[in-house]
Amino acid sequence: MGIFGGNVDDLKSRPSEYNFIKRAKAPYEFWTNVLQHIHNFIMLANPSVIGMQEVGKVTDVTDMPIIRSDYNHHVNVQGPATVLTVWRKDLGEIVAEDSSDLGVGSDVGRPISIVFTSKGYLLVNLHSPHRLSSADQQAMISAKLAPFLAHEVDKTKIFVMGDFNNKGFSNTTPLVLSTVTLTPGNEREIRSCCFGSRANKLCDYHRGGDFCFGLRNRHPLTIFPSPTDLFGGSVASDHEMVWASYISNPDVLAAKASAAKAGGAKKHGRKLKRTMKKRR
Repeated sequence: MGIFGGNVDDLKSRPSEYNFIKRAKAPYEFWTNVLQHIHNFIMLANPSVIGMQEVGKVTDVTDMPIIRSDYNHHVNVQGPATVLTVWRKDLGEIVAEDSSDLGVGSDVGRPISIVFTSKGYLLVNLHSPHRLSSADQQAMISAKLAPFLAHEVDKTKIFVMGDFNNKGFSNTTPLVLSTVTLTPGNEREIRSCCFGSRANKLCDYHRGGDFCFGLRNRHPLTIFPSPTDLFGGSVASDHEMVWASYISNPDVLAAKASAAKAGGAKKHGRKLKRTMKKRR
């Protein structure tokens, strides 16, 4: 998140961003903290997939040595908004992709990125419009995924993540798509949103809306807390990073090799991260 004194006043109509950004003491202070926060999470958890919304300078992320060496990436820019998806190289190269906008009318600039890899992973990263019901969101996502789900896809390798602007998903109210039902793994609301005049530290955040979804949850949706100032306010993003872990079937070639050796194949865990919002 980059900060220049001259552009802060332009955000007064957006209280969350304005109240967050005006606290920075130097240009690009929070953006630098975001990059370090991503690096810290990768070093700790070795995530398979990371979905980021409202990304500022994409190349600052993709040029990070740990990203450049170990991850592939896909970018979707719609108007002023950008989503960036990175995934470990062992999940495969891009075979098919779709970059489109979920927004309509005055609410354009709501990108969705869909990637299908050579190892059979279907990775979805989105920033949803506001004021959609869960049913409308699920129908919209299902329609975008229809060309991909028309083919045979291993459902344990379908992962959806993003800022849904909707707190209504949990184990008991999962993400129901046309051919698969996915869960974030949490029983209670994970309040990752958002910094503002009435919520200037994480314990005051009042709603959820940031999710990772998969089929076989191993670790429920959880916050990876931002670095904070002395008052407990985030100095990296106005949303908190959330992550979850899932078990996916092994890759076909790995399964065959394992079956030939031991008459079976071990299942693999995948950590997903729906990272915080970031602005340049």
